[in-house]
Amino acid sequence: MTRVSVSAAREQVRFALTELVSFYAREKGFRPLSGASGKSKRRASRLSARTRIPHAKTAAFEPDLIWLDGKRVVWKFYVFPERATLRRLNRNIDFAVHAIVCEDSAGNLGIIEPSQFLSHMSAVSSAAEQEKVRSLTRDIASVSIPYPDFHFKGTVRKNSEFVKDHFSLCIQTGFVHKPAPGQFLQVLCDPGPHDESTRYRSHRYSDGRWPTLRGIELLDKRPFLRRPFSIASYGPPHSTRRTGDAHFGAEWMHLIHWVQSEFEIIYRRLPEGPGTTALARDKAGDTIDIVGPLGRGFTISPLPKVALLVGGGIGSPPLVFLANELLRNGVEAHVFLGAVTASKIPFRLTGEAGNRIARFERMGISPVVSTDDGSAGRRGLVTEALVEYLEKEWGPSSAIKIFACGPRPMLAALDGIAGRYKLPCEALLEERMACGFGACISCVCAVKEPGQKARFTRICTEGPAFDVATVMWHA
Repeated sequence: MTRVSVSAAREQVRFALTELVSFYAREKGFRPLSGASGKSKRRASRLSARTRIPHAKTAAFEPDLIWLDGKRVVWKFYVFPERATLRRLNRNIDFAVHAIVCEDSAGNLGIIEPSQFLSHMSAVSSAAEQEKVRSLTRDIASVSIPYPDFHFKGTVRKNSEFVKDHFSLCIQTGFVHKPAPGQFLQVLCDPGPHDESTRYRSHRYSDGRWPTLRGIELLDKRPFLRRPFSIASYGPPHSTRRTGDAHFGAEWMHLIHWVQSEFEIIYRRLPEGPGTTALARDKAGDTIDIVGPLGRGFTISPLPKVALLVGGGIGSPPLVFLANELLRNGVEAHVFLGAVTASKIPFRLTGEAGNRIARFERMGISPVVSTDDGSAGRRGLVTEALVEYLEKEWGPSSAIKIFACGPRPMLAALDGIAGRYKLPCEALLEERMACGFGACISCVCAVKEPGQKARFTRICTEGPAFDVATVMWHA
């Protein structure tokens, strides 16, 4: 079969993709207002005027498709937009000539790769649309969108201490790779050891001698290596309640690469840790140097019916990102958090027993909090609360999966629990990572796949998410 060139058949492919997005909107119960491709631009402009859509674009700047909530614009789609349109939307996306550019009600712009959209559509479209999806997949198979490097700089929006020695660091960036739950960032906590200015690199030479260094890096303990931090949340910098609603397209939001995005890192400052101590000094407006997102995150496909999220201490923050993604895909999520004492739980606790966390309750989740000393929630180990839940809810046909992150003894205990109830379980392993991309081989762990010999693997590249059944916990 002859493959149609996207450039040669641009308008036909553009029209077919617009029609497919419109079909998807109708199937999901949205109200689409379509037609800004070719001759239909003027018609779309008239429709916009007749229905009095707020802030309607001019005819030359009309989107290919609009989704409405009553008369309120919720989403706008520009399918294969012209370069002039892209420049007016945002200068940073002038390369995306073969992409679906979407704009939400808060003005956030995102890019969807057509191939990823069609892959999603092939799984959710009806039999009548399958041939159209297959045809478009053949037509745009060669289309690729360039992505930026994994090394980027961001701007600190806030770095606030919300609980003693626990900080929430929000970093605004440009167009970067979209992270998956469980991936991590390598953050340069202190630029001092890498700065070439005379403040840090002062020295003098003398005949026949080595240069004498006088920089302040010799006078203080400064972090030279980057530090790995899990991602607590990711999204556009200007949040809007409606786009997070399960009714308005949340099922495909995982396809969007936001043109401007924001990462959140939740970390604990260690008194003896030069890295987190330096990071805690960053203020709003400071520039921060990052490599990432790195590693292999959680595997959430195929989707389980019920997800049990288990966090221990400072290992809990990545479960926020994971819970949000699971809920968007209609998965029922339950959260179990534990720590030695209340001060080690990296969230603000409320309620008389200290068993409520607003961060999760805003998502409709009431987490079960456990502490060893009973200072918050229930007294005992977090694994005990998990076993109590499984005793009540587990059945041989239960589509349950466990996701976890925390100290190694807790994860080893989860291996036994998952084996007892025959449930799949993935865990994020926390190790010191010098480089983050496998060059230094400093973050290895022993694993043994079924039918294979035991081996050592790098957590930063093959992980940090591992099936707990393959990890040799006592090696």
